[in-house]
Amino acid sequence: MPLPARSPFAERWLALVEHSVTGASAWDTSECHPEPEHRSRVTRPAPHTCSTLNTAPYSSGRREIGRDWPAHGFTMIGHARLRNIRAQLERVCEDGVRGDFVELGVWRGGASLYARAVLEALSETLGDRARKRRVHLFDAFGTLGGYGPARNYLAVPLREVKATFRKFDLMSDAVRFHPGLFNESLPRFGRQARPPPIAVLRIDGNFYESYTTALYHLWDRVPLGGAIIFDDFAAAVPASTTGPRAAWEDFKREHALREELRPVDWTSSYVIKRTGTRVAWERYDAARRRKRGKDLFGRA
Repeated sequence: MPLPARSPFAERWLALVEHSVTGASAWDTSECHPEPEHRSRVTRPAPHTCSTLNTAPYSSGRREIGRDWPAHGFTMIGHARLRNIRAQLERVCEDGVRGDFVELGVWRGGASLYARAVLEALSETLGDRARKRRVHLFDAFGTLGGYGPARNYLAVPLREVKATFRKFDLMSDAVRFHPGLFNESLPRFGRQARPPPIAVLRIDGNFYESYTTALYHLWDRVPLGGAIIFDDFAAAVPASTTGPRAAWEDFKREHALREELRPVDWTSSYVIKRTGTRVAWERYDAARRRKRGKDLFGRA
């Protein structure tokens, strides 16, 4: 069933939320990043949110595709990936795909906050078909190890993420937080009396093992027609034997899946679930032990 048109007010509100969570509407729109090539572009003392990192002036092109880290935003995934979240949520509502929105790896919570805003806007015309879908946030919430000088920037406590939802007046019983490493929080999530289906699953885990854990624990929870969004690799890049992309390629091969990656921007891709194959749990331990490759900071 086609979605009813939303009011101009709802469209303007969603645009405002989008630009707010990316930091594009902040007074200080500068970026910070540990990449060495940015050292020559430092123009001012770094803000407190990235005091140990390099800073550079705002670039609308980099912010569009999530190529920078905003000093004062709530998500670093950029506008293209946010619009993909919106498109997938609208599609599953239009197609009647059951389930919630789940994000693994949330940083300051901006992407999940935007997903909640999209569902609220959809509820204007769809009512409970959109409003009753929950948003689940999985993250270590400030207990990250390593990451060198970027740790203070990346490790955001749970209380700050909750405070951000309150600032936007989007905190409700429909927002659920799941602290801990994925191999701790996902089994707990699965042991619920009635674990919910997942209409849109977004994975931002950096590591091969993180993606493998997510796929094994949550693939069966995504109904046919649901979306699985990957943050850390692009469809245009040939399959590698290392890193997060390899986790999907190995999982796909071992389960004889037919889904093909669809690009979002330079690093993000997604698939629409078309294969009803059940997870082969007997392969899980061996898959986790592979631990192929390194994350974006070079950590194995």
